Amino acid sequence: MLCSDSDPPIEEVLDSGLLPYFVEMLKNFDNIFLQFESAWIISNICAGTHEETKAVVDLGAIGALVDLLKSEEDNIVEQAIWALANISSDCQEFRFLILDIPDIILQITQLFPRQPINRKIISQGVFFLATLCRSDPVPDQEVVKFALPIFAIMFRSADREIQYNSCYGLSNIVTGGEHVEYLKKYGSIPHLIELLYDKSDELVFRVLRVMGAIVGGTKEQTDYVLEHGFLRALTPLLSHESDNIKKEACFALSNITAGSVEQIDKVISANLLPVITNLIMNENLSIKKEACWSLSNAVNGSNPIQLTKLIYAGCIEFFAPFLQYYQNNQMDEIVVIVLEAYIKLLTFGQMIKAENSPNLIANKMEELGISEAILKFENSKNQKIKYLVEKIDECFFHPNENENENENENENENENENENMYENENMDENENETGTNNLD
Repeated sequence: MLCSDSDPPIEEVLDSGLLPYFVEMLKNFDNIFLQFESAWIISNICAGTHEETKAVVDLGAIGALVDLLKSEEDNIVEQAIWALANISSDCQEFRFLILDIPDIILQITQLFPRQPINRKIISQGVFFLATLCRSDPVPDQEVVKFALPIFAIMFRSADREIQYNSCYGLSNIVTGGEHVEYLKKYGSIPHLIELLYDKSDELVFRVLRVMGAIVGGTKEQTDYVLEHGFLRALTPLLSHESDNIKKEACFALSNITAGSVEQIDKVISANLLPVITNLIMNENLSIKKEACWSLSNAVNGSNPIQLTKLIYAGCIEFFAPFLQYYQNNQMDEIVVIVLEAYIKLLTFGQMIKAENSPNLIANKMEELGISEAILKFENSKNQKIKYLVEKIDECFFHPNENENENENENENENENENENMYENENMDENENETGTNNLD
C-alpha cells in the first residue's frame, strides 16, 4: 500500500498506531522477514513529509536501522540504507543525528567491498553517503575524507544510477583546493569532462555542478581543466534545451571569466561572447543573471585589448537592461556587478581619450540613457550601490560641476577669509581708538 505512486496512505498508517510495532520489528533478528518488511514500510514513510519522517525518528528508528547495516541479508541492508538516506535527505537536524553515530561513515564504506558485490547496495550506499555530504552546512572534513575516494571511483561505473549518485556526492563536497587536487591526482577530471557529452540530461547537470565548483578553484586548477578541453565541452551546453543545464553552464563560465587575463582570453578566443550576449537577450531571468555574471567578470578582469573586444561585442548595451530588471526584482547583487563593470569601462574610456576630448564611453552611455538609469539609484538603501552611483556621477558625468563647486567653495572661503581679515583690521582700529579714549 505504501509503495503506491499516487497518494500513499502514510497518514492513515501513522494514525492507526502501528508505527511503534514496525520500529520494534526492526530489532527482531530472529525473523528476517519481519525485519525486511518493516524496513521497507519505514523507507516509504520516510519518503513522505517532514512530520511523517519525524514520527519515525522520534521512535528511535535511526539506531535500529544502523544496526541492520551489519545484517548478512542483502535485501535488509538495502532497505536499511534506503530508509537512512530518506531520513538524511529530510533535514539538517536528522542528517546530524546520523553523523553523530560513532563510526557511521566507516560502517557505510565497509558496504562497498561487500561480497558478493550487490549493485543495489552500492547504488543506495553511494546515495546515502551523498546525502550525508550535503553542503548546507559544509560537511565535516572527516566525512569528506572517506566519501571523496568512493565518489571519485564510483562515478566511472557503467551503472547509470551509481554514476548519478556519485556525481551528486561530488557536487556536494568539491569546493576547490585539496578536493580538486585529489581528483587531479586520480585522473578524474578528464573523465568528468567526457561525461558532459552524455545524452542523459540528469547526468550532465550533475557533472556540470562538479565542474562549476572545480573552475572556481585556483588559477592552476582552472588552467588544468581548460587544458583538458572543458570549454569545448561547455560551449554546446550554453545552448542546451534544458534551462537548468544552460544555467549551470553559465555559472561555470562565470567562474572562468572571474579568473586570469589568460583564462578570459580563452573564453574570447572560443567565440563565446556572442553566445553570452544571446543568452542575455533571449533567455529567462535566472539564465540572464548568470550570463550577466559571466560578462561582468570578463569586463572587470580584462586588459585594454580584451576590453576593446568586449565593447565591440556590445557589453555597454547588454548590461543596461539589468538596471531595469532591478526595479521589479530587487536584484542588488546584479546591479552592483553591472555598476562595477560600467566603472571599469568608463575608466578605460578616460584612459584612451585624447586631451580635451570627450570620454567616448560616457558619451555612448548618455546617448543610450544608461547614465540616467544609473542616477535613479542615487537614493538606494543599499550603501554599496549608492556609493558606486555617486562615484560614476562625480568622476565621469559631472566632473566639471564638482570642480566648479570646489572652486566656488574655495572662492567663498577666500571671501570669508578676506571678510574676516577686514573685520580684524577694523577691530584693531576700534581697539586703538577705544584705548586712546580710555587713556584720555
